[in-house]
Amino acid sequence: MNDHSLRLLTALTFIPAFPLCLAHGINSGRAVPAVGLVPLAGSAVFAIFLIQWKKQREDATPVHPAILYVVDSVLATGLMIVLVYTWVDLTWVTRSQTMLAAYATFPLLVNL
Repeated sequence: MNDHSLRLLTALTFIPAFPLCLAHGINSGRAVPAVGLVPLAGSAVFAIFLIQWKKQREDATPVHPAILYVVDSVLATGLMIVLVYTWVDLTWVTRSQTMLAAYATFPLLVNL
């Protein structure tokens, strides 16, 4: 897979994550994993920005690699915090809510 395919996959993970995370938040009354939509949306917007930037410019590197590293690291840290807190928080919810949380966190894992 090239950089374009991975960035596109990153942007597309927001589509299934949004209803699943929202449904879990409404059903359980808990903020996680719905809070994971914030870094996930940031990652999707950044991926779309990079794809469009690369289409407009024929440069090999769309932006400075240090900027890519910092932004991706911050977004990955946000996703990891949400994922770990979700897994810790699952001990207090019902089985059906646990299954919904597992499905909701899968797009977050793919994005990470």
